[in-house]
Amino acid sequence: MAEEDSLNFDWILLGKEKNDFKKLETNFDNLQIKFNEEKEKNLNLEKKNILLENELKEMDKVLIILIKYFL
Repeated sequence: MAEEDSLNFDWILLGKEKNDFKKLETNFDNLQIKFNEEKEKNLNLEKKNILLENELKEMDKVLIILIKYFL
């Protein structure tokens, strides 16, 4: 009887561990999705930053030309 109870308890633990593993797997998958989304946002911000820096450089060039013209 005690051995049978022990086996039942082992099966219960195994089922719980399986459920816990499934939750961890789901959480990991969700974190991976979130990471990829954040990575893409970061890349988009870096691209936008480069474009703004280039625009600023062009504005500086125009400003230098205007200053030279009026001096």
